[in-house]
Amino acid sequence: MSTDLLTALQPHFSHPNSNKIIRTPRRYIKAQKLFVQLLKRHKQCRYYYLVKYHCPVSLTPAVSDKDVEGSVGDKHIRDAPVLHRRPPRGTANNETAAVNHNDIQHQAVPHSSQHILPINPSDEQHMTDDGASQEFLLSQHSSIQQIYLLLRAILHQVVPEDLWGSRHNRVCFLTNVLLFLRMGRYERITPHQLMTGMRLTDCDWLKLDSNTVQEFHTRRAVLGKLVWWLFNNFVITMLRSYFYITETTTQRNQVLYYRSSLWKMLKDKATEQHLSRHMLSQISQNTVKNLIRDHQCLGVANLRFVPKKTGLRPIVNMGRQEKTDMSSTGTSINYKLQNLFKVLTYEKEAAPGMLGASVFGTNDIYKRWTDFVVKRKAAGCTDPLYFVKVDIQHCFDSIPQDKLLEVMASVLSRGCDYLIRRYAKVIATRKNVQCTFEKHIAVLDDFIPCFKAFVLLQNQSGKMYDAIAVDQVIQHHASPTVMLRQLQHHVQNNVIQVGGSYYRQISGISQGSCLSSLLCSFFYADMERRHLCGMDTDGLLLRLVDDFLLVTPHLDQATAFLCTMLDGIPDYGCSVHPDKVLTNFPVQHRNTVVTCQPAVGWFPWCGMLFHTLLLGVMRDYTKYANLSIRYTLTFDLHQTPGQAMKQKLINTVKAKCHAFFLEPKVNSAAVIQQTLYKAFLFTAHQFHSYNSCLPSRCRAQDNPAFFLRMIMDICHYPLLLVDAMVAKEVMSGQLPVSQDAVEWLCLQAFKSKLSSHRSVYFSLLKPLEKCIRTLEKNLDCKELQQVTSQQSVAEFQSILA
Repeated sequence: MSTDLLTALQPHFSHPNSNKIIRTPRRYIKAQKLFVQLLKRHKQCRYYYLVKYHCPVSLTPAVSDKDVEGSVGDKHIRDAPVLHRRPPRGTANNETAAVNHNDIQHQAVPHSSQHILPINPSDEQHMTDDGASQEFLLSQHSSIQQIYLLLRAILHQVVPEDLWGSRHNRVCFLTNVLLFLRMGRYERITPHQLMTGMRLTDCDWLKLDSNTVQEFHTRRAVLGKLVWWLFNNFVITMLRSYFYITETTTQRNQVLYYRSSLWKMLKDKATEQHLSRHMLSQISQNTVKNLIRDHQCLGVANLRFVPKKTGLRPIVNMGRQEKTDMSSTGTSINYKLQNLFKVLTYEKEAAPGMLGASVFGTNDIYKRWTDFVVKRKAAGCTDPLYFVKVDIQHCFDSIPQDKLLEVMASVLSRGCDYLIRRYAKVIATRKNVQCTFEKHIAVLDDFIPCFKAFVLLQNQSGKMYDAIAVDQVIQHHASPTVMLRQLQHHVQNNVIQVGGSYYRQISGISQGSCLSSLLCSFFYADMERRHLCGMDTDGLLLRLVDDFLLVTPHLDQATAFLCTMLDGIPDYGCSVHPDKVLTNFPVQHRNTVVTCQPAVGWFPWCGMLFHTLLLGVMRDYTKYANLSIRYTLTFDLHQTPGQAMKQKLINTVKAKCHAFFLEPKVNSAAVIQQTLYKAFLFTAHQFHSYNSCLPSRCRAQDNPAFFLRMIMDICHYPLLLVDAMVAKEVMSGQLPVSQDAVEWLCLQAFKSKLSSHRSVYFSLLKPLEKCIRTLEKNLDCKELQQVTSQQSVAEFQSILA
């Protein structure tokens, strides 16, 4: 709510910098008494007891804090949230403001012990049971239903009924609060959504004698400010005061609510465990100031924890840093490392051999695997292949810093300086025009002084497609010595703030750094050259950061590689957990038995499945087991929700139908059909989740023709995608699957999912089934029906709606 409204609602309020008395406008005279009641009820509300009643916390399976008596006496007043006169910065204009869970996370209490209101001392006393397991305590987060009932009870006690105007308006507001609580991490709610369904005529305190159009808009604006203030300055303040709001590693964008006192106990335990690993060495605040003053430290990073299945994962955030006493620049650590990141990227592209088996994504794996398969088929090799998968334990934390700097010194060993060119790139998207500021690195011999010639060269390489380039006429010189010194400061003087204490990282590198993946790749490539050389003869060795995959026709090489990794390589801090090792042949090393897959079948690695005999590749959908599809999406319900839904579903198909999984040189027609069907089936699951969240009267049952066209566009998209990839020579040839077969697989996938909710999609299923029958007239569906059998898509049964 804007300052002028709150000022007007307080009689005879004078500005602190002026002696002038501000009289209450006639419009707000009726509302004065209501706000006096609101403030009085706010002071009398026993917030802590309501929180304790609606959101109890169990320290053991048998005892909850609801059963424990805490003596708070008459201290409920100090437990009342602070009602802000002014909204948070950036939300003064309620027409353009919006709130999402990510905003609350960063403005809650994740990095400090400062609360918006003090937590009751008895609440802390209840949370001191050291016998409770961390896994059990993690399960004690409050459900959305509990949070909603709490907010409903508080609003009922605090906000006078006459301020709502009617029960209808109160129900509308609570419905939108529930909608917000169900949103994912990056979704947002706007003032316009909060006003949906509100009746102006029910609010008697808004009425004046005039009934003009201008008066109507004024009333709506005033009510909108009130509703936005109640939501943004009261409801959100309540959530920040009593709960720690966080995402989770297991449910993607889902938001969890932990009682602040419970989270404090979880965080203290996790901090103690993290410090016991002897990765951090405590230093004084003066030492930190001296390091920053002498430019030997790039800044202070904050440590926070994110819930996972069995504990809390520590995350060091280097991507954002506000102005503090330690740093006056306000720039993040990752921003300061941009030049170094570009230099290392340049070295990676200039000398790819230095990276060994490193791959940086699906595109790299696609190229390496396709070359391996084509070469093997051309040679007519029929020998069985042995697969070994290993994962380095705590790779980022176990890297010896001195050894890393030694390796990187050899990488940054050029005799000439790097030239850094800055330019702006303007591109047109579907919605607007975007401008990004780019940097290009080159050494003196490769540098192109003429900007026009530089742009033409970038255009030929496909990096300047459909864009406008603007020369900023800014060029920097960076010597390898300066870059290495900055890397040394970043690695050896990485300062992390944990609570109110400061620590220097003495082992490993920070996973939150933009350099971490590149540093790991260069580091473990050096380890490969010295300790794993020759183990991929006639085979293929791949490594995605710290995940190794060896494919070789030689059993002795596979065994030697596995034994070397199980024994560990101390010079590089390399150790492997036996439980995360996987092979397709039985092996035992020093009484350690590793998990063995069948010799012939699908072998999982990094979200993909590799067939050990046919060498085909598919997506691995088992990672979505027990995961709610709803939290794999970010919903855009503003302006044109139907078009936004269509674009998001097409993006899903695009991601799941990468050229790697459709490449005919690698995959048979049956594997490609299965890839397409699973991609469509996953998209159908997302279709159902998205449709369930659409506004009323905008869903599939209300406009089946629009959603049928959407499904047909999804059917055609893979073929358009393949045509584009073949034209760009990304793929070797067209799909060995007909257009009718692709459409049938898509429609069948949607029918399979939507039939489970026939009462909802009855009006859409009827034309969908008609289209399937039409396609079946021109198809032999026996082979396709094997692809769509329940056995072929068994992993989808464990995916949550």
